[in-house]
Amino acid sequence: MTRIPVSIGAALSLALPVLLAGCGGADKGTVSPTTTTHAARRLPANAVRIHWKQAALVPAARAGHVCVVTYKTGRFCAAYRTGEIPSVALRRDLRARGWIVVASN
Repeated sequence: MTRIPVSIGAALSLALPVLLAGCGGADKGTVSPTTTTHAARRLPANAVRIHWKQAALVPAARAGHVCVVTYKTGRFCAAYRTGEIPSVALRRDLRARGWIVVASN
């Protein structure tokens, strides 16, 4: 049986918890997460946040309607003409009714 000097054994017993904690021991992660979370910015009571689809951000090939459903406005639709950008028509109609549109993308 190999004997370990008392000083080395004492040093190892003192350093072992530090090494385990540094390696993620005791359920503690030492690596910071790669994703960061930002606190959602509080919106005024009359603001709605809309995540636009790409089709709503380009001029329309033909006339139609664009609709959104939010817990604040319920279902809200706006008509747009050929060549008009649907998101612009919806923003215009929402602003006319006192809403502020905040894009989430």
